[in-house]
Amino acid sequence: IPRKGYLQTDSDLHSEIEQGEYYYKNSTDELTVALPRNLLNGFCGIQPLIEVGQKLKEANKFPDEDDYMPALDVVLRHACKAKWREIAHLMTFDDLDLKKDGVLDRYEIKMMMRQLLGYEPSDFAVDDMINAIDDNKTGTINSGEFSYILATMERKKKW
Repeated sequence: IPRKGYLQTDSDLHSEIEQGEYYYKNSTDELTVALPRNLLNGFCGIQPLIEVGQKLKEANKFPDEDDYMPALDVVLRHACKAKWREIAHLMTFDDLDLKKDGVLDRYEIKMMMRQLLGYEPSDFAVDDMINAIDDNKTGTINSGEFSYILATMERKKKW
C-alpha cells in the first residue's frame, strides 16, 4: 500500500498494522477513519477531503451532526490507555482487585488512581479510565480486558 500521508489512529490499530496482523486482503478492503465534517465540507480547502465529502453526500452517507466522537474523547481514551499500560507495568490484576471478586470496579480503580496520582481523582477521570478498556461495557474491568493491555505492551516491546 503506498503511503502518502499520516493518519492518527488508536494505538490498538497501530499495533495490529505494525505487527502485520491487519493487512489489506484486496483493493476493496476499507479502513474506517474519523474525519471532521468541517474538513469534508471544505474547511482548510483540502481538495481530496472535499471530494470525499461530495461523494459521501451524493451517496447519502455524509455523517449526521451527532454521528461522531468528539476529539477530546479520542484524546482522553488514548491517554487513559497509555496510563493503563503504565499501571500494568507496575501492578498485577490481583494487586488491583482489592475485593478479590475477579473484576475491578469504580472503587478499586479510584483507589488505584489515588495511590498513583497522590490525590483523589474526579469521577469523570475514573469513568474515562474504565471506558478506555471496558470492551464489554459492564462498567468494570475484568482480567481479560486488563490482560489485553499487557499483551499490547509486550507487542510494543518487540518493535
